Amino acid sequence: MTSLAPKIISQPRIDGAAQNVLRLAFLSFTVTILLFCTLASAEEREATVEFAFSNDPADVVLTVSTYADQTVSRRRLVLYGDGRTELSRSKWGRPTKTYVIQLSRQERNHLLHTAAVHRLPEWNDASILARMSRKLGDGVFGPPDAAVATVELSVKRYQRGAIKRQNTTISFEFKGVGSAAELFPEIQEIVGIKEIIGHMRILLRKAEEAQQP
Repeated sequence: MTSLAPKIISQPRIDGAAQNVLRLAFLSFTVTILLFCTLASAEEREATVEFAFSNDPADVVLTVSTYADQTVSRRRLVLYGDGRTELSRSKWGRPTKTYVIQLSRQERNHLLHTAAVHRLPEWNDASILARMSRKLGDGVFGPPDAAVATVELSVKRYQRGAIKRQNTTISFEFKGVGSAAELFPEIQEIVGIKEIIGHMRILLRKAEEAQQP
């Protein structure tokens, strides 16, 4: 009579040396996976930004202005290549106050660095609106009483990955920068405008304080 008992198949014994080889193979495989993941995430990070602006005292490298209908107020900053900066402000129809200051090299570079690392040389209205729409869906953004920011940036050289700009001037307008920067913190260009406007306000306040008796 045939036995139905299951056959026991003996497992091959693995000696110490073979176990070490298997451990090393497993560790190697794990390290390879981790390295692959690290490289993949590194590629997803932002590419290094390289940029250069004119140092010529006659060249305007950055102009920023804001205008608010509600208070009939305007602020404006004009930055030249050597750091000379013209600042002006008017409100409620009063005469415009104008100041001329000299930024240090560090202050000038900080403003231009802010513009470059926040991709302002890449500004594209359609791209900005598309990214806003993806988050808003059918919603509408645009506070009716928000200030309008106008920016003009002249760059000698700019590169981020495959994106290149050379001897280019970019100009654009955007309404409601403050609200948009809070709602869309992932859109670097909008955040960059907000930071530059913040710098402009600080410089204006310092210039006004310096002229007070």
